[in-house]
Amino acid sequence: MLYMKLLEKARRVFGEEDHRVLITQHNIASIYGLQGRTDEAIDRTEKVLKLNMRIMGEEHVSVFKIMSNLASLYLDKGRMIEALSLHEQILDKRTRILGETHPDTLLSSQWIRHIQNLLSVSKNSAMNE
Repeated sequence: MLYMKLLEKARRVFGEEDHRVLITQHNIASIYGLQGRTDEAIDRTEKVLKLNMRIMGEEHVSVFKIMSNLASLYLDKGRMIEALSLHEQILDKRTRILGETHPDTLLSSQWIRHIQNLLSVSKNSAMNE
């Protein structure tokens, strides 16, 4: 994969903790997700998230994006509780940092409602069986 070659070159030139290397790693994880390689995408995204949190700080907006992507991957795998938990964390941070009316904050609220609806439907389906 072209991105893997780019990642290796970027690591050699800029170092493991450079923002360009971090972005490339996140892009590779996103490509895995788009290819349906969800388990690999989750594994890589979890690693990228930890690295970004350590380097950029837990309240950096790029970290929120990675958390959101990870939550979407969890949702794809049916891990709704984990996805909901991540989105609740993101909403809390975005509300404090970006404000209640920022588009990203509003998007986080929508994701939470969506997952809560999925959980409600799933719970109701299980009760009717």
